Amino acid sequence: MKKKRRNVLLEKIKEYEDVLGCHAKWSFGRIRDYERKWQRLIRKYAEVCIYGIQFVSIGETIPRLFMYLRDHAKSDKHTLCVVLPTFFHGYYIGGVVNHKIFDVYGKHLYFITEKNIGFWKYASIFHADQINMEQFDAYQYRDVSYTFHIKLGQPMLSLNKKIRGYAEDKMRSMGIRGEYICIHAREVATKTKNFISAYDDTSVIDADINSYGQACIYMREQGCQAVRLGKDESKECRIESVIDYANQFYDELMDFYLVENCRFIIGGMAGIVAVASFWGRPVLQVNTLSFCYGQESLSRTDYDLYIPKKLYSTRKRRLLNLYESWDMSFKCDRYTKRFEEEGIKVIDNTEKEILDAAVEMNEKLNHTWVQTQEEKECMERYWQIIDLWKSRHKLTYISKKDGGQGRDSLPRAICYSYLKENMYLLETGELYGES
Repeated sequence: MKKKRRNVLLEKIKEYEDVLGCHAKWSFGRIRDYERKWQRLIRKYAEVCIYGIQFVSIGETIPRLFMYLRDHAKSDKHTLCVVLPTFFHGYYIGGVVNHKIFDVYGKHLYFITEKNIGFWKYASIFHADQINMEQFDAYQYRDVSYTFHIKLGQPMLSLNKKIRGYAEDKMRSMGIRGEYICIHAREVATKTKNFISAYDDTSVIDADINSYGQACIYMREQGCQAVRLGKDESKECRIESVIDYANQFYDELMDFYLVENCRFIIGGMAGIVAVASFWGRPVLQVNTLSFCYGQESLSRTDYDLYIPKKLYSTRKRRLLNLYESWDMSFKCDRYTKRFEEEGIKVIDNTEKEILDAAVEMNEKLNHTWVQTQEEKECMERYWQIIDLWKSRHKLTYISKKDGGQGRDSLPRAICYSYLKENMYLLETGELYGES
């Protein structure tokens, strides 16, 4: 058991070294210092526990860290809990998704980093029998048992004073004054750049940043600037007055500050959008496609909204209704080839649809949106269809067979501005035995 534990931990640490591009080299003096450090550590703590958390993409990493934080919010002060970043070995090649995670969470989590990895490699070789790894894989999956309902403007984790000072200086240098929104359009290049070449084509969930043009103009008229998020995005943003942070000002730390302080974020099927609510900001998700699962352990606010892509069936020669769209989403997930095989044309949201959704989000945040009786009835019908779909589908949970808690579906409300223009989505009477 001791040998197995040592081998597993050492293997994970070596994988981490490969990602960081640094490999510890020990001198006699360094080994002596490490041993002294270990003896001090075990005198201070009754137990040392190590947990592996995948640092693969922002949408995968951040929820796992909050899962861990929730579990360890009241951890025993006599136990040292250590987080070791892990990776999809032989599958993910993008390295640490954001190195500033260590600074943002540093007050709350003890990470193995480039600065201390040599010591923990030493510990994994000579003291593995004194390290508790029973829960090492506790956060291997994002599980449905973790729900994070966030109140508007109340982040689960606040940035410290030092980070804020740095970020405020950067904001001034970028020309951001007053209120702003964040925008982001997913590009498949992010996946092909960070994963092995065999990664399946998921371009079907991509979107064009310039389709947000009318929404940005509207928000500018409301006194809000727009800041484009991302990193080395390939599509040029031609929207007037948008601050292209992704290509001109990218800074790993600013990802967190920008999201925490924006009015809301408009984005698609990408990780940065998935985690925005953790920092207390509402999400308007556009060009949404994966409805049925993939929402495990994600945060939500009462103001989150979405509008989906349309699915046109060449076999049925019509647009699919809401129930059928969920069926097709479950069948094809986010893989372009599967939609093509099913004869489905995926139609992106128009500028007008995104504009209307942005107006709805903004007015709801201002508490000026007036809900009509028709809207109430349509939304009741919407949730009835979703609940019916869930009740009729005993999903084969991919993670459950491997020890996870299963999969969670889209929790956000659809924009009424979109629904009222696409009432065919609710035309599912046959599901209820209606004529």
